[in-house]
Amino acid sequence: PLPALAAANGGAPGAMDVGMASEYPEDDGGGGGGASGEPAATPVAEGSLAERMADKAWKTRRSAYAELAELLSGEGAPAAEFATYAPLMARAAKDGNASALVTAMQAVAAFVEHGPKAVVSDVAGAVCASLVAGGFNSRKAATVETAVAAVLSFIEVGAGEPAVTELLAGLRSKKPAVPPVCISTLRQAVECFGVPDVPPKPLLAQLPTLLESTKAKVRAEAKPLAVELYRWLREVVTGKLQELRPSTLKELEAAFAATGGADAPAPVPTRYTRAARPKNFTARGGSGGGAGGGG
Repeated sequence: PLPALAAANGGAPGAMDVGMASEYPEDDGGGGGGASGEPAATPVAEGSLAERMADKAWKTRRSAYAELAELLSGEGAPAAEFATYAPLMARAAKDGNASALVTAMQAVAAFVEHGPKAVVSDVAGAVCASLVAGGFNSRKAATVETAVAAVLSFIEVGAGEPAVTELLAGLRSKKPAVPPVCISTLRQAVECFGVPDVPPKPLLAQLPTLLESTKAKVRAEAKPLAVELYRWLREVVTGKLQELRPSTLKELEAAFAATGGADAPAPVPTRYTRAARPKNFTARGGSGGGAGGGG
């Protein structure tokens, strides 16, 4: 389930996130107003929803994102609506105004959670790239949380490969906040869906570098990722780590042993892709159909 952000939507406009390029002139300077320091324009319900999503005024965009989130979350929203707005999701996910971005994330989350698989999968790579660049770098915890949830929802749709590709690309981000969130999201993805729904090969290739990174926050997130991968792949993981520094390897071996080692029961997913979801499964437990749109 995606986090509720109603309270955050009413917040005052925040400064544009550090390093995030804005596509909207009045966001330059980060104050939410115009270049002259005047207050941002009040939203005016003119133009199509798509036009208002691209408006220069952040309040107009925020209002449009909220309208779109409601539209796509509605019972039985037609597939044509998702196809119409699919090309706009990537831009919304990197809105340069912090307050508008919170609401944009709601619209993206609704699109992924309720949209048809084919439509959502077609834009998975582009939207995940924006979620990583924009949402993961936000100063607002609710925005980061929703961006992570949206990426996991892309994996649930069946777009695990493009989602993982963009998470790995985020490891090269020069924004310090982004790589640790990418690693944490990869760990959550493996824990939730397991392998092969989360392709392990590219993760294993990066793991030694992450574990010996010069950045403490990266190393701190890499260790739980290594442990989670070990739960699923056992000796495949240990075989990839033999070139690590002895102290690092010893610490990891102790963490692996704490999971029960090679004799531990095989893990099972706590979430499934739409295609693999057992009948009556829900990630919250109990019976009933899982959340999400059509295939």
